[in-house]
Amino acid sequence: MVESSDSISAQLEPWLAQLVNKAASDLIESGVCEFETTLGTYSAELQRSTRKGRWAFHYQSEKVNSNGGGGGPVVASNDAELRRQLEMMLSVGAVQLAQ
Repeated sequence: MVESSDSISAQLEPWLAQLVNKAASDLIESGVCEFETTLGTYSAELQRSTRKGRWAFHYQSEKVNSNGGGGGPVVASNDAELRRQLEMMLSVGAVQLAQ
């Protein structure tokens, strides 16, 4: 069983990790982020809920010949946990754009 506190064992390529790190910082600081790869664009929005420790995460992915989007709730008890979860979600989007 996978727990929310489990870490990701796969390592991103350094250039992709840098995109994810900057995007997570942008989300935390301004509530929005966007990054591009040669295959497409990924944008996301983070909105704080009225309930403490809860956010709403939404994303849009535009890739050559396909678009997607979605999102869901993010629940984090502290800033480090919020950043970890955002980096995990952004990593999935980044890998999909890089493939």
